[in-house]
Amino acid sequence: MNNAIQSIYTNVRLLLSHSPNQEGSNLLENLSVESNGFRVILYRAYQKNSQSQKLKEEFNRCLGQLCAIAYELWLAKPANTAVKNAQRIDPPPKS
Repeated sequence: MNNAIQSIYTNVRLLLSHSPNQEGSNLLENLSVESNGFRVILYRAYQKNSQSQKLKEEFNRCLGQLCAIAYELWLAKPANTAVKNAQRIDPPPKS
């Protein structure tokens, strides 16, 4: 899970480093792919160990890291067009 979060964070940092007027569509696509991959990892981990205390602790740690990433994106939103577009990405359909 940690590698998935690191990959998401790397994509977010790249997105934030682009100038506000750049579209960054490749960066948005990468961020979407990494986020969806992380969702799959979480789902599989939950299916295997839904009652595990260790899994609950790992979920809480991941949640903290993802909240920090979301906060960075929120702060950058007014000045960065790519970030505004990232927040408009529709979630994938539920299977």
